Amino acid sequence: MSLHVGWNYSAPANECHDVVMQDAPCWRPSSSLLRAGRQLSDWILGISPPVSPPTPYTRFLPLSKEHECAWPEPRIPSTFHAPPHHPSYIQSLPQELLEEIFREYIHSPSASSLSSGRSLTGSYQRIVSHLGANTTPMLLAHVCPSWRAVVLSYPALWSRLCVFHAHAADFPLLEFWLARISNSPLDLTIVQRYKRVGELVDHDTPQILAMTLRHPSLRSVSLQLDVDMEHLFEGTTDSIAPSLEQFQLNLMNWSPEGCGVLSQILLASPTLHTARWGSTCGEIYGHFDTLWSTLSTIELGHIGLSDLFTHLPQMLALQSLRIDDLDIDCSALGSEHLAPINLPHLTTLSFGFYSNLCPLLDSLLLPSLTNLSLGHGFGLGIPEGRGWPSLEKLVERSHCRLLSFDWSRRRMEEDVMVRLFNHASDHIFPELEYLRICSPVGDQFVSALTLGGDSARLPCLTSLALRSCRARDATLISMVLSRPLLQDLHVKIKCSLYTTESSSAQYQQLTACRPGRFFIEL
Repeated sequence: MSLHVGWNYSAPANECHDVVMQDAPCWRPSSSLLRAGRQLSDWILGISPPVSPPTPYTRFLPLSKEHECAWPEPRIPSTFHAPPHHPSYIQSLPQELLEEIFREYIHSPSASSLSSGRSLTGSYQRIVSHLGANTTPMLLAHVCPSWRAVVLSYPALWSRLCVFHAHAADFPLLEFWLARISNSPLDLTIVQRYKRVGELVDHDTPQILAMTLRHPSLRSVSLQLDVDMEHLFEGTTDSIAPSLEQFQLNLMNWSPEGCGVLSQILLASPTLHTARWGSTCGEIYGHFDTLWSTLSTIELGHIGLSDLFTHLPQMLALQSLRIDDLDIDCSALGSEHLAPINLPHLTTLSFGFYSNLCPLLDSLLLPSLTNLSLGHGFGLGIPEGRGWPSLEKLVERSHCRLLSFDWSRRRMEEDVMVRLFNHASDHIFPELEYLRICSPVGDQFVSALTLGGDSARLPCLTSLALRSCRARDATLISMVLSRPLLQDLHVKIKCSLYTTESSSAQYQQLTACRPGRFFIEL
């Protein structure tokens, strides 16, 4: 049974969706179970199912395996009267449909908030589907018996697990959650809790690691651990997760040797293709020289340019590379780096913080490059315009087609940006389809994007994001109307100087008459 379930973010529903839901509510603990049933039913049919008040949180879990099936029945107060002759239509939905609705409801980004503690309490706050979750499968399982049966028998609903600052009191819920997964692939996140006052050793996190990292269907793992967990992996060389496909490490205050040991353990998985190291992992890259060639996606929190040059030639299978902090010391580079480093399969290249990107761009050959993201232009230490020739030479040397470009540069004069982008649109990315600009832009830049007359720049553009736009309403509307291929637009208006009372109505009328996703923030 093929279903299309989507979320409606205050926008017209997509006709390809069979079911469209509104944003997930941020529940209060006292009413979470009641509203879980009512809200989810109202989204679908406008009719609420019979609901029951919550039982105490301490009774939600069986205390031992022999009581695993003895789920406590909710107590219905005398003031509650369920309509005996009007059963809810939602109870007649096929189980496959209900499973997909529940999965989208639990795992959707709209089921997250920055402060999950406001909606969940106790173990339900620390054993969740993902960071920031404001709901959990346990709540749906307590709405009514039929929902409970669906939730407990659907392993994919439990296949994402985040253990956030958990301790020994959360072990029963953790064991119950792991038992529900069955053979479904598990995506695991563990964030170690802080030590209590006067506590010298954390005895809970080692047990959590032992319970989860050996799970037979572990597919991805993200670990945020403090230095007191480093000793657990000393002397270990075998892979702890044979089915592991990706991992992310954020290891606070670990030694490079400890980071290298844990990395080697995870890299030993024969199915691994993605590895991410946070900036806290230190200089670990020399500990596994022979293992770079198996990875298709690499994300590095911090690395020096000389170390990067050492390992890049080994990354022959690399398809995506992201570096948050690139330490560039040009004095340490020798003549051996003058020959271009060929990465034949690299399609996505992203950088966050760096001083001068030109030495790297001048040393690469990327025939498959299509997506480029530059977090600080071409570097904080070089003037505007200096990096564009390096990028142009890279494109010419590689014969690649840039289809996606993400740019951010602070305090750049708009006339300079217009001149540089006008040249780049003709020589660097004439076939560009996606453009995202985080730097402030105004009338000049938006006018340069307007098609018509002699202007035919970026004719293939289908997606545009302007995160800090100061252009007039008429200029922006004219640009959008001139581009019939534009299907995805996200503009954040930063200046209210030109914004009038009719601006909102004009933008609503603009987005209503164009197919696609158009979002304009005033």
